[in-house]
Amino acid sequence: MVRAGRGRQQQLNALARQLLASPVQRVEALQHLDQWGNRAVLPLLKRGLRDPHPEVVQAAAAAMLRFRGRSAAAASEGRPSAPLRLPRNACPR
Repeated sequence: MVRAGRGRQQQLNALARQLLASPVQRVEALQHLDQWGNRAVLPLLKRGLRDPHPEVVQAAAAAMLRFRGRSAAAASEGRPSAPLRLPRNACPR
């Protein structure tokens, strides 16, 4: 996994490499990117939205919530926001 002592770019590179691994590892990488909370992770999250595995796409969509603008602001203020819609390439199981 990613160590705290590395630089930001090295951590991003390590997570980008993890996005090339198994679906389980890709979901874990997206969860780490979600915790990061910086806009620098957006290209990697967008890559996750195009993944062939629905679990990976769902993790990427959930991580993108932080960057949705008005909906994210409403959620942080305790107001109900619109329900999460999956991208078109993700089919619910």
